[in-house]
Amino acid sequence: MLGKYRYSKKGEYITLAVMAGIMLVFNILTKRLADDYEYFFSFATGEPITSLGELIDSIVMHGRYLNGRYFSHFFAQLFLSLPDIFFDIVNSAVFMLTVYIPYRVARRGACDNFLLVGIFSAIWLFEWDFGQINLWCDGACNYLFALLFGLLFILPYIRFFNTGRAPHPLAVLLHLPVSVLLGGWLEPVSVGFIASAVFFVLADLIFFKNRRALIFVPSILCGLFGFAIMAFAPAQLTNKLSDFSFINMLATLGVALLIVASSFPLIILYLKLLRRAKDERADSRTVLSSVIIALGALAGNFVMVFAKYYALRCSVAYVFMLIFAVAMLFGGVENTEFGTPSRKIYKLFAVATALALVIGLADNVATFVRITENEEIIAEARESGESDVTLRSPVAFTKYNAKLGIKYLDSESPEIWPNRSFARYHGIDSVVGVSPIRELLVEWGLEDLLELEFLRELGFI
Repeated sequence: MLGKYRYSKKGEYITLAVMAGIMLVFNILTKRLADDYEYFFSFATGEPITSLGELIDSIVMHGRYLNGRYFSHFFAQLFLSLPDIFFDIVNSAVFMLTVYIPYRVARRGACDNFLLVGIFSAIWLFEWDFGQINLWCDGACNYLFALLFGLLFILPYIRFFNTGRAPHPLAVLLHLPVSVLLGGWLEPVSVGFIASAVFFVLADLIFFKNRRALIFVPSILCGLFGFAIMAFAPAQLTNKLSDFSFINMLATLGVALLIVASSFPLIILYLKLLRRAKDERADSRTVLSSVIIALGALAGNFVMVFAKYYALRCSVAYVFMLIFAVAMLFGGVENTEFGTPSRKIYKLFAVATALALVIGLADNVATFVRITENEEIIAEARESGESDVTLRSPVAFTKYNAKLGIKYLDSESPEIWPNRSFARYHGIDSVVGVSPIRELLVEWGLEDLLELEFLRELGFI
């Protein structure tokens, strides 16, 4: 049964449709949160954005006071000025492309549904802060979209390295703006993919004496130019760059090592596939391509040592590129027939993903219901002339919920972020949140726990 499904073209279409449907449902269930309310308004005028000119002015001001991610926040503010369904559809499509492109690169035959499901499942199981990366509007425009541009950037390098067929000069020219966008999108993703690009060119020059690889040098330079646009924005150096103190760099290094340790099942699988590739004498270029992508993953992870802090969602570069590397190696090994132990592992993997989907769906439905009820309370308050509203904050429990780790509303002051922008967005004077967990801690006489910073960071209180 599994063997028949694995190579079924019809099964591939059905699998892709199911994946796309899952992502659309999760996107629809994820409402605007935190930064989304801030980015709804122009940073230049403080008013809702109604034109392209106003959007550009806002992004320029954003670079002066917040950070240099001009490109990603351009899209965030664009989508936030439109009805939510536009973002839901586009974002679902972007996620599917980040699954399908690695699948097409890695597969060797007409189709391989084990590989397709494996990539999808690995992203669900191993990606930190899944909801913030893939479902939250501001987060997805930063992190998920970065992966798509990273793939579009690196594809010509992989194709040339594996086939030796140089791209058409027009394709090289069109690739340059993609390189600029990738370079200026998101620090770890930009570094990871640009590092891989450099390794591809060096490998062609050193191991295969192929000087035609130099055709990609302008692309790399454009990527570095885009990175410079982001890195040297006025607010970037202040808000994102490390102060290079020993304690700060040790802390970010610790997080980077934690990220690597958390991916040990993928690392073990990768090493096993490397051994199999050696035993079966797999194509050396395919194996080397996979190694180069894995090295890019490490570069994207450890560059965060130079950041002021390492938010877990920034690990998206490392996790995704490692999954990509594993997929490339899996597809490059000719003898991929599954024996009994491998079938059991594959089934266990599938069951774990299905369980994660069910739990994540339940968590998102509960948050969706709570936020919808809050919107109804706000609407009723406006109709009755009330200007100050108190709302119960939803509580998230899984990484598949974008709310986990994000403050919905502050419970102490209507003037603290994100309450002011939330209130203004909904057309009321002020709002404060009531945390159910905070209420329980007070009721149980555990007020001291309210001082725990990690509970605040996770958005529980």
